[in-house]
Amino acid sequence: MKKSIFTICALAALVSCQSLKEEWQPVFTGKYAEPASEKFYTAADFAPATITSIKDLKAMHKGSKVEIKEEIVISGYVVSSDHAGNVYRSIYVQDETGAIEVKTGRTSMYNELPFGQQVFIKCNGLVLGQYGGAFQLGLASVDPKYDTAYLDLASKVDAHVFKGYDKRRAEDLVMTISDSQIKDLNYVGRYVTVKDLTYANKIFVILYDKHDSPTYLRNKDNYGITTWAITEQGFKRYMETGFDGAIPAGSRDTFPAEAYTLSQYFTTPGGTELQVRTSGYAKFADTPIADAILKGAKVDLTGLLTYYNGNYQFTLLDLDGVQVK
Repeated sequence: MKKSIFTICALAALVSCQSLKEEWQPVFTGKYAEPASEKFYTAADFAPATITSIKDLKAMHKGSKVEIKEEIVISGYVVSSDHAGNVYRSIYVQDETGAIEVKTGRTSMYNELPFGQQVFIKCNGLVLGQYGGAFQLGLASVDPKYDTAYLDLASKVDAHVFKGYDKRRAEDLVMTISDSQIKDLNYVGRYVTVKDLTYANKIFVILYDKHDSPTYLRNKDNYGITTWAITEQGFKRYMETGFDGAIPAGSRDTFPAEAYTLSQYFTTPGGTELQVRTSGYAKFADTPIADAILKGAKVDLTGLLTYYNGNYQFTLLDLDGVQVK
């Protein structure tokens, strides 16, 4: 027994000494290798390919998706930001001739590719497609409902998306557009300002009950929804009144609380309806629309012009894009 106790004590002392020895090992005081500097690109880096305009890239689409097998490179500036959560897993790239959505599949892209960053996109191996009539670049989709899929993997993004040296400010990239230009699909995806809009007191949203049966709220009025979108908590508040009675009291407990993307309608001076689409996960989703706007004050909106199946839509990057007159 004494021998066992002695052995245990000896082992404990050895471990203790070893710990002290490790604690007081010599400290490295040399210089670590510098991290690799980030590489930036110019058009010359993609020779012999020449830069193709976004307009000419889109012209390759003849009514059906195109698998790009040529050395085609487009260049432009990032005119989107997912910092406020209202652009998801994509960037929008704009040049002098147009703009296009690039489906990176990555989040927090505002860190890697901030607004105004020059980029080059190698299109070889990507698919040029459409969703609801708006152009997209991505991988080939295995789902027949979609032309394109997200790049997703960092290695895929790095193989197709390259940073340029240049950066531009928002005021250098934005353009003010008219009613006729809103209806011109060449402007879809661009960073634009639309002036003198008025609130149309109309929304569009599809709510789903626990059986996935849809309920459409549209055309009548705003159903008491005066925020830019509907968060989960916002849904619970709106359901207290059943969205101004649109959902009967006996059915309200069949709708699980979820976040919903919402369209708030605005009207241009020329009478064009513009759906301002906001994600229920945007940081400003639960923010009330300014009372002055609800009462008819004119407002200028700055963001991305978008489009879906004949509907002219608009995506705010954040609430800095809302200027009440």
